[in-house]
Amino acid sequence: MVSLNKIVFNVVFCLILLLLGIISIGYALEDEDELGELLYVFERDLPVVTATLHAVKASQAPATIYVITEEQIANRGYQDLHEVLRDVPGFDFIFSDGWTAMRTFQRGIIGNNRMLLLINGQKENSISAGSNLNWGHIYPLQDVKQIELISGPASALYGADAYSGIVNVITKSGLGTDQKNQLSISYGSYDTRIASVVLSNHLRAVGISYRFSARFYRTDGPDLAEDYKDSGILNDVYNYAGTDTLPYDLGYSDPANDYALNALVNIGDVTIGGYIWNRDEGVGTYYNPSKYVLNNNTIHLCASQVYITSRQTLSPKLEAVGTVSYRQDEMLNDSGFYYPTGDHIGEKKYYWRYGKGVKLESQFTWTTSNKHRVLFGAMYEDMETIPNQDQYGNMYFPEPEKIYNYQNYGFFLQGELLPHRLFSITLGSRYDYNSDYKGVLNPRMGIVFSPNSDWTFKGLYGTAYLAPTSNQMYYEFQSSSEKLIRNPDLTPEIIHTGELSVGWQPLSFLYLETNSYINKLSEMINRTVIGTEISGQDTLTVKQEQNVENMQTYGGESKIEFFWKKYLSIQANISYLDGKNNDDERLPDVAKIKSNIIATIHPIKPLTLCFRMNFVGNRSTSLTNSEFEGEDIDGYNVIHFNARYTKLFDLFDLGFRVNNLLDIEYYDPGDKGGSGARPSKHPQEKRSILFNINYDF
Repeated sequence: MVSLNKIVFNVVFCLILLLLGIISIGYALEDEDELGELLYVFERDLPVVTATLHAVKASQAPATIYVITEEQIANRGYQDLHEVLRDVPGFDFIFSDGWTAMRTFQRGIIGNNRMLLLINGQKENSISAGSNLNWGHIYPLQDVKQIELISGPASALYGADAYSGIVNVITKSGLGTDQKNQLSISYGSYDTRIASVVLSNHLRAVGISYRFSARFYRTDGPDLAEDYKDSGILNDVYNYAGTDTLPYDLGYSDPANDYALNALVNIGDVTIGGYIWNRDEGVGTYYNPSKYVLNNNTIHLCASQVYITSRQTLSPKLEAVGTVSYRQDEMLNDSGFYYPTGDHIGEKKYYWRYGKGVKLESQFTWTTSNKHRVLFGAMYEDMETIPNQDQYGNMYFPEPEKIYNYQNYGFFLQGELLPHRLFSITLGSRYDYNSDYKGVLNPRMGIVFSPNSDWTFKGLYGTAYLAPTSNQMYYEFQSSSEKLIRNPDLTPEIIHTGELSVGWQPLSFLYLETNSYINKLSEMINRTVIGTEISGQDTLTVKQEQNVENMQTYGGESKIEFFWKKYLSIQANISYLDGKNNDDERLPDVAKIKSNIIATIHPIKPLTLCFRMNFVGNRSTSLTNSEFEGEDIDGYNVIHFNARYTKLFDLFDLGFRVNNLLDIEYYDPGDKGGSGARPSKHPQEKRSILFNINYDF
């Protein structure tokens, strides 16, 4: 096992060499009379809206914010959101498919439900489960204009669930350069078939623009039992006792059959948007093959939303935005798992849950002068949920005993002050009241200091809260060994964050940025053993979700952006993370050191070559992992490649992508014991290829 010190030394040494080489090239280029066509735009100069609810340059936003553009999505060959996030500082993942496709960590904070996912500013998190379900293969990235990622809490603007950060996917509008119809077809490893279509137009005569998109994704998925047959990790998929009682052949399979439909229509100052998506996928390595069958199972999720937004100028200094939205999400009742052993051998356990809600929002922007701006607004939500229901052998569930209904009210106020041309101050706060857990107040403060055009300093403080979900409060079950009881008295989780950052552009084609942060988390919800209970001949361990955990994470992130004329651009970042929980244990499942390097080369005008490297250091496992018992899982270094040829006959774009170019074997840590329900580690996909053709019409 590679030591942490050696990993840190190697990564830092390589990045220092890269930086010195870039600076040397940079000073040589500065002496040239002509730099050529400068096509690259630094991330600091891109306009963003997520941090302030209005457009501002990323360098002036009172937040740590990372931006992925439509051009980067195309050049790097991204197909899904999780591929985008792998290249962003501060993110860790455990890929296993199953319930959530992957477990997400931002700055060491675990949980898909602790991050806010937005599509065009509209909340996407599940109503009933609170987790980001859109990590599947269900969104057409060629329909995306820009992805903005905020690291750190943002409840002062967005309320519940903007806890560890925000991912805001901003789609193209059908206006200007977005007026393009496109058909995209891809085929690759594991019989993967992807088809996407975009229809877009601007009817100027009537003042209407529209953009409709659809994506269909089908794959058999990798056969990880075959790819890792010498590791022993998935051997049990072929070795069950009593297999003649099962109504299918054993093996390993992880198929996906997903689709998404999206619409955006602009009529003057009114925007109408919405989506429908369906995610029907296998369980992958989410469960241990000694406890669950790893084929003939499915996690079937669907969701839909429609919203109407109106923007009005009430006076030269006052603008208003009003939005009404309706959304719903569901785990369909064909979801579930087969058991190879025990009392229910050969039987499938089915699951179902449901949530829906209406949301009303109003936002006002009062520009008092060219130096000061005040934002204020209010929000009302009315939500209805049915938490997890499960039963053996029958996918048709009876009417639930109770449908849970709750209301949220939110009020926010934010002031943006420019007391001097060199710095700005953002002060804000939001109060949210929920009919279940009452009131929560979340302040924020940001100071941005720019002594000149080359330097930017930021000091940030913010708080956020994570609302307990109906699943956490009301879901209950009982097995032969365990019983979970409900806890309607759960309260929100709280986070406080402080952060400092500095950005420097020493040369016209070189930008450096670094930050440091500390997060203090309290009242975290965790499933806790509260006693035992006798049920017949069984002794049950009784558990309950409780606000019992505290945690602290701290670290830093640094990045380099460099470009040479129109031929080469390099983005590199490195992250350091550490922390402890309330038992004074180090954080499991996340790496202390991570680094990403992306090199994009344009050897000739229509051809783009992109190499992406993801380095992840050793990760400790949970103390409950029966195989590793807190020991480390080895780190890895994976390289991906994408080639793109544009404007063939002025109609076609061609793409060829190879993930895991060197075909290495590597694992993500399992979060629970290897002899329990979850495996001790999750094998990851080996080399795969994908061919793509886009046709503009």
